[in-house]
Amino acid sequence: MRKHLLEYDDVLNAQRNRIYSQRDKIFTKDDLHEDVSEMLITELGSRIRTGLEDKEGPWKLLGFLEDIQPTIRTDFGSYPSYSLKMVMENLGTPSDEQSLVDKLTALAKEAVLRENEHIREGAALLFERSEQSMKTQLAERNEMLDAYLESFDPDEQHDLAAEIGEIVQTPVKMAPSQQRSLMEDPLSMKEPLKEALRTSVTLTTIRRILLTLEKRFGDNWGMKPIDLAQLPWAEVRQTINSQIAESLDRRIERLFGADGEVRRDLEANPELLQAALSDENARAQLVQVSTEGKRIAFDSRSHRKTFQTHMRLNYLFSMSEQLLKQPAEKVTEDILAHLQGAEKKLAEIFGEFELQHLANNNFKLADLPKATREGLSEKLGEEQLGAISGLAIEEIPEFLHEDVREVLGDKAQNRIYRDLLLGTITETWVEYLTRMEALRVSISMESYAQRDPLVRYKSEASTLFTEMLSEVRQTVISRMFRYRPTKAAEAQNALATPAPVKAAGGAEPKPTAEKTPNKKRRKRH
Repeated sequence: MRKHLLEYDDVLNAQRNRIYSQRDKIFTKDDLHEDVSEMLITELGSRIRTGLEDKEGPWKLLGFLEDIQPTIRTDFGSYPSYSLKMVMENLGTPSDEQSLVDKLTALAKEAVLRENEHIREGAALLFERSEQSMKTQLAERNEMLDAYLESFDPDEQHDLAAEIGEIVQTPVKMAPSQQRSLMEDPLSMKEPLKEALRTSVTLTTIRRILLTLEKRFGDNWGMKPIDLAQLPWAEVRQTINSQIAESLDRRIERLFGADGEVRRDLEANPELLQAALSDENARAQLVQVSTEGKRIAFDSRSHRKTFQTHMRLNYLFSMSEQLLKQPAEKVTEDILAHLQGAEKKLAEIFGEFELQHLANNNFKLADLPKATREGLSEKLGEEQLGAISGLAIEEIPEFLHEDVREVLGDKAQNRIYRDLLLGTITETWVEYLTRMEALRVSISMESYAQRDPLVRYKSEASTLFTEMLSEVRQTVISRMFRYRPTKAAEAQNALATPAPVKAAGGAEPKPTAEKTPNKKRRKRH
């Protein structure tokens, strides 16, 4: 036993050494961009293949990409999500405002039609699963009810309502006449009880279906489950499907009818429409206008009517149809190229923020840490850097700003990656140690199945370690695109409010003299 414990320790120590060596590498390595990019390619490669092969379509893949890399909008630059990029490519560059509105309205309507198809398919699947679950429950409870009635002994003392309620798993009320019939001839109550059971199970199933669908539509249909439960299942399904169709038709009419919300909201932004003819960012904002709507709500605090923004449509389902028309290899390359572009754009945004932060806090390039100065020296040359390192940021020649921003952004992003990797590995490793301790406690039970606990421990530990490394990759790529700098106005107050992105190169702001208001001293008695 002691030998096994030592060998268990050897397995964990080998894994610990591997993790610690990776952590030390992260501490000491100058540039982590390549490591993070490798994680991105490794993790997304399999996910993209799986998403494209999904029987329901690749809309889940687009949803996943939207989640890890949402549209980037900052004061320092913007970059679309992958699905927004696809919409922009379909929108193209219309020549006039009317064509722009018509094209975007058509794209939005196609998106809603595809989403409606998905809703109908989802409702059909919900009915099928609910019906199968209902049949299974009825078969099991009918069997229990038959056994109860056949073995019923009238001479024993019974709490009939409680006993039958436990069998059918729902509260049961029995009239005195029914209780007498059951005591006199138990089998005479078989059919009435089975009918009550059918109604009860059907009622519960219908309630769940209505609750799910009403939540999906954000509406209260006002349908009474108790009335539907009296109908045959085929009529129940037909009645609810009619309500679904009516709700979807109302949605189409509301969004694209004679006074449709989408066209009305687009035409209500003439300045944005004009700008969108020549500016890609403005077109992206127009797409956002098409997806968002406003609904009347009641503020419980102020007791006033308010307007809440909500997502009235999305382009995931219509754009996923286009992915199916392309080879998987091309889709994979396109997605990875897009995410690498997002990574590069974030570096540019961080660089712009860092440069403004230096200017707002009266830093000079000479105040930056050694590693950042070395990066600037490599980019600009020692002579050029020496000439501008003592200047105020505003005095640096404009043609050098882009190179300075590039270095500052690269260093800021590298610091973010370092913090992200170290934090993720530490967090995941602690959870892994907990799982390994539980494995060590339970693995001894393998001997009862004539299996060697040590062999099973090594196998399970290897599997868990591989899963942990995958979890690290998943966490890193789910967070790497979500870091944002503070707004330009807030950069001036970076001392008082720490920003998500640290000051350039980690430089500390210069202290400023502040007057402390005199406080009256309390008299001591």
